[in-house]
Amino acid sequence: TEERKYYQNDLLVTGENTSFDTRLVRYSLQREEGQLKISDYSTVRVINSR
Repeated sequence: TEERKYYQNDLLVTGENTSFDTRLVRYSLQREEGQLKISDYSTVRVINSR
């Protein structure tokens, strides 16, 4: 489950790129300075959308 919020100039912008849904997501990871970081991702399927 992921909740996304869109901020512009440190203020929450409602109705734009803000949602709460459940998705199946594939992440590509890359090791950088000893830590794993997300280098890319893609949504495989939206399971539940509100």
